[in-house]
Amino acid sequence: NHDVAIVGAGPIGLELAVALKREDIHHLIFDSGQIGETIFNWPPNTHFFSSTERIAIAKVPIPNTDQTRITGEDYLAYLRSVVQQFGVRVNTYERVESIRPTPVDKDPAEREPGFELRTRTCKGEHCYICRIVVLATGGMGGPRRLGIPGEDLPHVSHYPADPHRYFQRRVLIVGGRNSALETALRLSHAGAKVTVSYRRDSFDTGIPKRHLLAEVEMWIDEGKIAFLPATVPVEITPEHVVLAPTMPGS
Repeated sequence: NHDVAIVGAGPIGLELAVALKREDIHHLIFDSGQIGETIFNWPPNTHFFSSTERIAIAKVPIPNTDQTRITGEDYLAYLRSVVQQFGVRVNTYERVESIRPTPVDKDPAEREPGFELRTRTCKGEHCYICRIVVLATGGMGGPRRLGIPGEDLPHVSHYPADPHRYFQRRVLIVGGRNSALETALRLSHAGAKVTVSYRRDSFDTGIPKRHLLAEVEMWIDEGKIAFLPATVPVEITPEHVVLAPTMPGS
């Protein structure tokens, strides 16, 4: 039996693990991948929008001599140092497959209140009993799927890879906010032939990274990036993507 189980070993999960360790509260922390797995999946040399002071955890400052925004690689090194500094044990590559209340078929007087977690590693299934479960998977813990035919074809990705992979390839990017615009620019700079499909008739001017919007719009005006407004994919095939209009008359 354990006091607390944390699902997700990103910044929030790790900071909570450090806080529990400081208070001598027995805990477990799981991640289906490595610590900071979502950040690890970023394209190389992606910079944070936030300053180092806003993304530091456990009261451990992030070294920064030039006051520029750090990269995902810098932050992963920082997270590793926090884990080592505080001796946090993380059950990496252990996916939590189910969380349910402890079995109710026992006598209430004998049943421990809490939750039963079933996890899976390369060695098989494991079971843990915990009083409290904290879900710290974050807003980007899983891809945003479209739910359309062909979405699982080999040439379809829910996360952008190294831009070099797309050199002189035709790429359709679905979306029109920060991640989509940044990916469009990165791939275009790497020599990809980029088209952006967005469900609205224009980009959202309220996105945090306004500089991305200005540059993407300039590249569209110059014909370096193609833009298909008010469209949404409805089918993906090995050779093409079928788009449908999202607004009457589009």
